[in-house]
Amino acid sequence: MNLVALGPPTGPMPNLPNLAEQDVAQLVPQATNVQRIGSGGQKLVFRADLQGGTYALKFALLPDDFDSEDAQVVAVLARAAREVEIMRDCTSPYVVKLGPLGLDLISIAGQKLLYFSEELLQGPNLKTILQTAGPLPGPEILRQGVQMPSA
Repeated sequence: MNLVALGPPTGPMPNLPNLAEQDVAQLVPQATNVQRIGSGGQKLVFRADLQGGTYALKFALLPDDFDSEDAQVVAVLARAAREVEIMRDCTSPYVVKLGPLGLDLISIAGQKLLYFSEELLQGPNLKTILQTAGPLPGPEILRQGVQMPSA
């Protein structure tokens, strides 16, 4: 299927998938050294070695009534396919790179999931930084603000 992101949700936020490392190894047999590293937004995130590199594998739970034949869903998936191509072609140092696995639909234990791989970034996320250090200083906000439009 080779898609990447469905963009912002338009309905209720789905729950996180119920997956363990062994489930990921079953779903993505080419992944080795799989370790759960956290969750963010709607996705459960694992670290895994793939094709000679280390990547983040991200899994999102789809609603039980998800219908890939529905015209509206088909349009969303087509948009996602375009987003993947853009992500693949993007060379900005300020954008996370797509990994070797584009977005795909899979099922396990009655769960319908979307998954994909992307560059694995080390370090705390912005939420953690703000919780531990408080608001960013003005120069850092300015630096990041300049980087965003250049991405």
